[in-house]
Amino acid sequence: MSALYGTIEGTKGMATRCGHRELVTHSACWNGAVRVELQHDKKTNSTSYRVELVPWRGTGENKLLAEGVMGRMQND
Repeated sequence: MSALYGTIEGTKGMATRCGHRELVTHSACWNGAVRVELQHDKKTNSTSYRVELVPWRGTGENKLLAEGVMGRMQND
């Protein structure tokens, strides 16, 4: 069974993807994109996340928005 799941919905319906160790998504517009990365660690049974702004087609900036471990507060 996969540890990570992702869905995307557009005008043509919904698509689902799953991953065992890593799942990376990009949601973009003409001004840049948001990149979300999930990584599952089997040894600790924890999932870390990273959310950042990234350039898309040469436009946009690199900026870390958030990172941490799922289920934990950022100050933990």
